[in-house]
Amino acid sequence: MRSIQRLPLPPGRDAAWVAREYAAWLPRLLWPFIRVDVDDTGSCRFRLQIFGLLLLHLRLEHAHSADDRQLFRIEGGALVHRRSGGELGRLEFREVLDRRFVLAAIHDYEPALPWALYAAPQALVHLWVMRRFERHIAQA
Repeated sequence: MRSIQRLPLPPGRDAAWVAREYAAWLPRLLWPFIRVDVDDTGSCRFRLQIFGLLLLHLRLEHAHSADDRQLFRIEGGALVHRRSGGELGRLEFREVLDRRFVLAAIHDYEPALPWALYAAPQALVHLWVMRRFERHIAQA
């Protein structure tokens, strides 16, 4: 699965800021359901607040990241189908168009749910979240 959104990049901000802001903003949007734990390496773990169930683990790839590009590998979680030996999906924030925009892109993600079930609820929730995040950073 792929999903790409173009988001406005506020002046003086970069893709690294967008990635940090996403991890800080998302639990506020989804409170009291979701919490995000960010470790000292920049990796994020999205969990159900009530049970602590790991929904999504994003590992920051330092070797492939810079201030203008942040690359996270989708390591696992309840929302992810892990193919044995397959390519890990990735989430990327990348500056484009003279640093006026950032692309928020998910590549090679394989959802845990069958496609028919994923396309309706999880994909729509993802799109809703990204539209809300776009409004949030546009106001920053």
